Amino acid sequence: MEKHRMTLFSESSASGGCCGFLNALIDLHPRYLDANMLSFAGGSSSCYVYLLKLAQLTVIALEAAFPQEIRFADSSRLCVCSDYQLPKALRVSGLIAYNTDLASKVDGRVLLGNGSREEVEIRVASTISAAQLMEWANSTYLPSLEENESALATTRHIKGARVDISSLDYALWFYGRSFKDQPHHLCRTVMYLLFFFAVLVSFLGFSLSCQTLDGKQS
Repeated sequence: MEKHRMTLFSESSASGGCCGFLNALIDLHPRYLDANMLSFAGGSSSCYVYLLKLAQLTVIALEAAFPQEIRFADSSRLCVCSDYQLPKALRVSGLIAYNTDLASKVDGRVLLGNGSREEVEIRVASTISAAQLMEWANSTYLPSLEENESALATTRHIKGARVDISSLDYALWFYGRSFKDQPHHLCRTVMYLLFFFAVLVSFLGFSLSCQTLDGKQS
């Protein structure tokens, strides 16, 4: 555990910003390597698609939990942590749509293959859609609120605020969960589970607390 702590908080990880930290997490445990190989053009070419839900969520959660101790300069490069709730939220909102065959499978609660083209494309489409939603909110919606004094008076909007990936990810996840009767895609995978994430964040929080106490005592 000491070796892993030194790896995660080493200068090489810090100098790489959150991207360097993501690489350190992937080196720490294969559970963080949320990636799949997809083939194109009839199998003549292929590429890895990296979604990294758990690794990115770890960065987001650490910044939120320890704002004074942890702040990544390049956290704006993060994407939403796409699993099964976010696609449901975006589909209900009309921001993504499935073709007839895929819609039939999702609505019929048919199990999709882990790492299959269908599962990966759902998550990729959700990632792209969420990025476009955040861009629209920051470039169009929030500026329009700032120009509307009555809107400002009836909302908790703070002038100059921006939607960041952390707030958008949580909002979409919470919104998706509110539609209890709407189906989400089904897939047997460990990449949507958060148990390991909770254990790691608890460990890192304890480590930071110990470092803070050591600093105060010295």
